[in-house]
Amino acid sequence: QRMALLNDVPKQLVNASNDAMNIVEMLLGRIYDTEHQALKKIISIDDCVAEALSEYRFRREERELIKWRRNDAFNFLGRKNPVVQILFNLMSNSLYYIKNNNKGHIEIWYEQSERNNQLHFRDSAIGISDKDLPYIFDFSFSRRAGGEGVGLFFCKNAMRALDGHIEC
Repeated sequence: QRMALLNDVPKQLVNASNDAMNIVEMLLGRIYDTEHQALKKIISIDDCVAEALSEYRFRREERELIKWRRNDAFNFLGRKNPVVQILFNLMSNSLYYIKNNNKGHIEIWYEQSERNNQLHFRDSAIGISDKDLPYIFDFSFSRRAGGEGVGLFFCKNAMRALDGHIEC
């Protein structure tokens, strides 16, 4: 009987994972609906970063690890909250690896060109292996201990909803 129960575990895990993905996709789908699209307005990238840095729950001395260059700030048509949530996720990931490796810092800066505006976020922790790089924005992909693989998936979908793009 125990062996029969154990044989069902992989199927149950797959079903639970599929259920979780459906819930996440439903929640992320709210970003795409037309009502939320109508809420877009002109937003300052500087305001988004400032809010993320003031609202994030930093642990002791973590805030000092972030260098924010406020050059080339720009405005965009969108919503502030998804951008702040994206920054929260990026800071959380970076600070986790900085802490676990006892090295690193974070840099945030902007660039403007004729074609697009860019927010850059870079950390100097351990980096991402070339093998993992194509998958980091996929649902359920994580190399972080206890990671769910939802954060960067959310970031990708939130940027898509803002008619933007995220890459590493």
